[in-house]
Amino acid sequence: EKGIKPEDIEILRIQTYSVARDLVGEPFPETIYEAKFSLPFCVSTALVYGHVGIEDFTDERINDPVLEELMSHCTVEIDPLLDAHYPDKWAAKLNVILCNGTVIHEQTDFPKGDPENKLSLDDLHTKFRRLCSLLLPPSKIEAWLEQIMKVDTFDNIADMWHI
Repeated sequence: EKGIKPEDIEILRIQTYSVARDLVGEPFPETIYEAKFSLPFCVSTALVYGHVGIEDFTDERINDPVLEELMSHCTVEIDPLLDAHYPDKWAAKLNVILCNGTVIHEQTDFPKGDPENKLSLDDLHTKFRRLCSLLLPPSKIEAWLEQIMKVDTFDNIADMWHI
């Protein structure tokens, strides 16, 4: 979003609640499964590639030298204030400290997709397309998406699958 290049980053400081730190604080995942539970991997992937999706959890990405370098600049810490509000809020803060001293701060109280931080219709369509692209050709994906968007007009849900 802000056009930051990995080489411009000196420190990635993630702050969250203790349960999250314990579950997703792994700085250097060795497997795809571990990567899914690694805030340093996910944050680094988002900064380098602009997104984090199922297609990003690969052996190639786990061994990506750019991501490895960025993860080496990452810390995951417990923030006592965020910890005190868990489980009512599942908050996280990110401070990106650039080599020139600039600090970029982001915070969310609820993960994207939670009821308090809903996905937009465009976000849902993008996610649907990205997930389906692993199995279906683009024409089929668009046909399914079109059917899904008018599901409330079907008398019988089975009619939806005649694509």
